[in-house]
Amino acid sequence: LPAVLPNIVTAMRQMLAMAWTYLVIAEIVASTTGIGAMMMRARRFLHTDEILAGIIVIGALGLLFDMAFAVLHRRLFPYLQEAR
Repeated sequence: LPAVLPNIVTAMRQMLAMAWTYLVIAEIVASTTGIGAMMMRARRFLHTDEILAGIIVIGALGLLFDMAFAVLHRRLFPYLQEAR
């Protein structure tokens, strides 16, 4: 298990991106609350500023979670750091 743990954390980081994508899609399709639903309401009334705000929030949250996983990976597995 210790030998494969870095790969598991890397896979979790990659799957988090997919899960985030599916979460937003589910909100767009079947929810009345959330960022995706807010963007769909804004689309109906041509509120481009709200749509862009939703895109920025989604991107910022995705980046934040990705960076958190990168920091977690570096702290858990310092022996895997590449030489620069």
